[in-house]
Amino acid sequence: MESAEEAARAALDRFLAAFTAADPAAILALFWPDALVWGTAMPDLATEPEAVRAYFAPLGRRGPGERRAAWRSGRVLALSDSVALVSGHWEVGPGSGSVTEVLPLRLSIAVARRSSEWRILQFHSSPLPG
Repeated sequence: MESAEEAARAALDRFLAAFTAADPAAILALFWPDALVWGTAMPDLATEPEAVRAYFAPLGRRGPGERRAAWRSGRVLALSDSVALVSGHWEVGPGSGSVTEVLPLRLSIAVARRSSEWRILQFHSSPLPG
């Protein structure tokens, strides 16, 4: 059986891959319906699936690989065999598109197992201070 740390890192990797692929449906599938989401550009905390969907929907306007999401550094902490936290730095940078800037960000997620499935229960991303 996958450990909580492994499951949390796998969820993070799937998020980064779906973000890079510009696939909002794949991103939404990573979240529990009752997830709390505080996205980088969100003025309010999302507590409903529709608000999470609306936040990630603009990703679908980009081409796959146009921007690249990458994990830079951080830690995974298992709170139990069914809950783990991930905190650290990620970035959105150049991919196959014309954008050349790199956006450094902070990320914290809580990943929880329900039955045998692991998904994101809490998500917070914000710009890294200069």
